[in-house]
Amino acid sequence: MTRRNFLNKAATAGSIVMLPLPWSDPGQIEDNQNRKVIRDFIEQSFPDRIHPLVGEMQYPFIDPGAAYKGILWDWDAYFSLRGLQPWKEKVGGVAEGCIRNFLDFQRADGSIPYAITKWSKKENGATRPPDSDKNSAKPLMAQFALMAFEYNGKESLLAESYEGLKKHCLHWEESQGTELGLLTFRSHRGSGVDDHPGVYCRPLNSSVDVYLNSMMFREYRTMETIARQVRPTEVSFWEDRAHALQENIEKLLWDPIDQCYYNLDVGYHRPGKVNQEVTWVTPLKFKSWTSLMPFWAGAAAPERASIMVERHLMDESKLLAPAGMRSLARNEPAYEVKISSNPSCWRGPVWVVNNFMVCEGLRAYGFEEAATTIASRITKTLADDIRTNNHLHEYYDPETGKGLTHPGFVNWNTLGAII
Repeated sequence: MTRRNFLNKAATAGSIVMLPLPWSDPGQIEDNQNRKVIRDFIEQSFPDRIHPLVGEMQYPFIDPGAAYKGILWDWDAYFSLRGLQPWKEKVGGVAEGCIRNFLDFQRADGSIPYAITKWSKKENGATRPPDSDKNSAKPLMAQFALMAFEYNGKESLLAESYEGLKKHCLHWEESQGTELGLLTFRSHRGSGVDDHPGVYCRPLNSSVDVYLNSMMFREYRTMETIARQVRPTEVSFWEDRAHALQENIEKLLWDPIDQCYYNLDVGYHRPGKVNQEVTWVTPLKFKSWTSLMPFWAGAAAPERASIMVERHLMDESKLLAPAGMRSLARNEPAYEVKISSNPSCWRGPVWVVNNFMVCEGLRAYGFEEAATTIASRITKTLADDIRTNNHLHEYYDPETGKGLTHPGFVNWNTLGAII
């Protein structure tokens, strides 16, 4: 087996080589050392973020740390636990507890709060107000349940969760579906990418988001996997949805001129008594990490993934940075690196979660060299923060790797252990 084939096989299997091998070059030795620093730190710190019970939550859960202590967040908890995969025996019950808490708080209309605090109340029989600007939890609850099952092997979990997971998917379709066969965010509230210029402060329900629809595609595929185990008669129900959504992502979100996936503005109003209806859609042209999500989800055509990697991702004037991958391309007018909270800044700084998602997509499409480049840079950023400050931050300066906000934030930085 050649050296390159060995590395590709290890990456595909999710393996992490912790100590330098005899043939390692200096870069690989440094990467291994950085990963060990991160893993040692995470192993010591993650138990402090696990809570047995808070408020009306009846199951253990994990929080992001720092200013977010004691709060269960949707994608934060999911990706934080993804990063704890090397310790899955210790956190399997916590992963199960998180998804059971979310489903416990599910409303009658199928929506789920994207964050649960000590003040959150179960509203049996309630529905979400139709004019609410808050989104339901992101469509990754099925992915969460499947991860929990894979961590602890409790076969009853998927069967007991199935109906709630299905209701959540259908709630997104019914409340946020459009005539284009794509989904919109209600607003930036709970979107996760707080001030993404293609969503933030736009009219409610007006932005068809690449990242949202990619996540839903992956959620449909996960529901298909779960249905094969617990509801075989509904496998085609999810297959058909995934196929239709993939077609619409490829047909409507790809801009053939810029050769990039963009959000769409669907906030136009019917023009009234005129001779022509609006029959076109308008792309919201912001080159962001979210533009790369169709190949994280496995929805992108291979040739388009290749274009995105070469033209946008690995260009240091755009997304690639010394500290990892920027959250918005550096040549965008909206690009800015600053310290902010509510909304947090996603218009330039380096965040670990999107670096991980992009690397996961790169490896799935065979772009091992690009994935290794990004992974090497982001692990150095995290390891340097630990060495210098003995803690981690929420996001980082893309040029210097300096932590910018919320010292003590751990959350999905755990992904540095497996990226």
